[in-house]
Amino acid sequence: MKKPSFKIDTLLNSFPNDREEILLYVDRVMKYRYERGCSLGAKFLLAAIGIFLIYFFHSHDFGLANLLKEIPLGLLFIFTSSIIGKLIGIGIARLRLALLYRYLIGKYHLLGE
Repeated sequence: MKKPSFKIDTLLNSFPNDREEILLYVDRVMKYRYERGCSLGAKFLLAAIGIFLIYFFHSHDFGLANLLKEIPLGLLFIFTSSIIGKLIGIGIARLRLALLYRYLIGKYHLLGE
């Protein structure tokens, strides 16, 4: 924890005129670093529930055997869709973080980072 804050302090001291802009970048870095994909996972969850409900009510018949087969498969579909959405959300945040680091290294000429 001390090492990144030292780099931020060094960056702020090296570019005192850009302090506000650097602090905005620090906020974005923290946002991307601690993103856990919950927002996109929730969107995937809602979409999967909607897709399952449309499929379920437009499927064949509502017999007991069909219900015992369709509901567990639907729950599995909803669960895996949520996990996939969460993983995609984390991946997008990591990609944005890497691109932001690359941009900052180029903009402030941070060598050896």
